[in-house]
Amino acid sequence: MGGDPLVEITEIEVEQVTFRDTDGDTLIFKPAGGGMAYSLNGTDRPVFTKMKWAPAMGVAGITMPDIQKGFPLPHDGLKEILGGLRFLAKQTGVEFEIPEKIQLPTSSEVALPNELADSLLSARTQQG
Repeated sequence: MGGDPLVEITEIEVEQVTFRDTDGDTLIFKPAGGGMAYSLNGTDRPVFTKMKWAPAMGVAGITMPDIQKGFPLPHDGLKEILGGLRFLAKQTGVEFEIPEKIQLPTSSEVALPNELADSLLSARTQQG
């Protein structure tokens, strides 16, 4: 009942973050004029300037309060997704309220098929 230990979220240098959410939708987050934007299954959505960590009922999630949108995040690859989003937020000036350390939901709290939880960071930059 103690839950998983805290996990550190470190920035990962990326050009965009791509993953499938818990509903199987494909989301791509990338820089956009005045902040960041995302696409949902290939359809571009509005630019946003704020992103918050918003776990609910044992499932990780984020919200973008200025455009009144939010999404559950897959358990698998969560550290990498949040690390990429943190990097993009800093690069674009987006307000990013995600703790440096988070407690991941336990596997018993996550009732999602593994194939829906597959995540992937794309377009990692190799600049160093």
